[in-house]
Amino acid sequence: MMVSNIKPDEITIASVLSSCAHLGTLDVGEAVHEYIRKNGIKSDNYVENALIDIYCKCGSIEKAIMVFQEMKDKDSVSWTSAICGLAMNGESNRAINLFFQMIREASDKLIELDPSNGGNYAFSSNVYASSERWSDAFIMREVIYEGDVLKPLGWSSIEMNNSSPE
Repeated sequence: MMVSNIKPDEITIASVLSSCAHLGTLDVGEAVHEYIRKNGIKSDNYVENALIDIYCKCGSIEKAIMVFQEMKDKDSVSWTSAICGLAMNGESNRAINLFFQMIREASDKLIELDPSNGGNYAFSSNVYASSERWSDAFIMREVIYEGDVLKPLGWSSIEMNNSSPE
């Protein structure tokens, strides 16, 4: 393709990078990454996730994390690739920290999408508490009790003689 001056698209680039990851050919993957930069190839999530994958599988975790951090729109594949890549390369504490960062960003997004749902604030409070960010957890609980949010209703049912009352 390069000899014929045909510019590969992002699908072709992602496929080549995926092949490099499976073969463990870091040098070819780095050359493709450089080609993307120099030639202004559109870099979408497929390409960026493939770059994270090859760098993780070939042990270049810092390059993988750099690609991850530079991503504008991280999807579940991006987060999973980065977290698993850290864990597989012996960076378990960083993997756990990145996991909690993902959860916090998800809880923030839930609040942004549905700010009147008290369940989202309860979830955020629990996320902050599990990260030992007690002041943030307390703030989320205060919003539930003092703010104008709908509190999730609880209910239960009892089964008697193999049937539930209506």
